[in-house]
Amino acid sequence: MKIFYAIIELLVFSYFHMSQLWRVTRMRSRSYYINVLFISLIVLFASIQNAYAYLDPGTGSYIFQVIIAVALGGLFVLKLMWHKLVILIKRIFTGKKN
Repeated sequence: MKIFYAIIELLVFSYFHMSQLWRVTRMRSRSYYINVLFISLIVLFASIQNAYAYLDPGTGSYIFQVIIAVALGGLFVLKLMWHKLVILIKRIFTGKKN
């Protein structure tokens, strides 16, 4: 457990040290967001406890409905933006400005 706390302390120290550097330059690079994600995942997995719960059939069907709704919503957006997407692809491959 001491090693875990040492790793968190090192990550927090490096996070604050890097944030001081970025405050000067006003730039946030990709590594900043990777560090924030990494620290968030460590905190998330460190705080996991047993739930002593189960998923009933209603929850499974709700998750299935959400997946279907996201897929259909994505297809609808693709349908709405299809003309603009075709024009963009033609511009990229033909090299024309208009």
